[in-house]
Amino acid sequence: MEKLRAWATAAKTLAILGSIALFLSFLALTDIFHGEENAKLEWGILKLAFFVILFLIITTFILTGMLFKHFRGQDPGKIWAAISATLGIAGLVLLSLAALALTGIYHGEQWGAPERALLRLTFLVIFVLIVAIFTSTGLMFKHFRDRDAEKKRRTPH
Repeated sequence: MEKLRAWATAAKTLAILGSIALFLSFLALTDIFHGEENAKLEWGILKLAFFVILFLIITTFILTGMLFKHFRGQDPGKIWAAISATLGIAGLVLLSLAALALTGIYHGEQWGAPERALLRLTFLVIFVLIVAIFTSTGLMFKHFRDRDAEKKRRTPH
């Protein structure tokens, strides 16, 4: 159980960092799109954000596996874990495609409508993944608090 709590805390921390990274990525892409001459900082932000979000997705998969193992029934925590896993898979695929598109743009290719649409979809899926992580970890922590409170109530003093 402590291992599950540690992974949930790690996922929640990475979700917070991922939210910040997503916002900074949006700002960096806006500067790059508008043709800022020296965009080294913006590209650095995008690279850092990529790794933060990648670690977030990996942590989501580990946490999801642990949640499925711990919650046996149709508990809301298990349902949100399934949603997180599905979004994690979609996020991983879209993050890979976005990285390929951004690599081409970095090397001088022009922005096109497909690249913009892909980046918007990637941002949306990652944002919803972050919301799902907050929800599933919140439900998990609530479950443990309720269970601990029930144990204390049943234990005679």
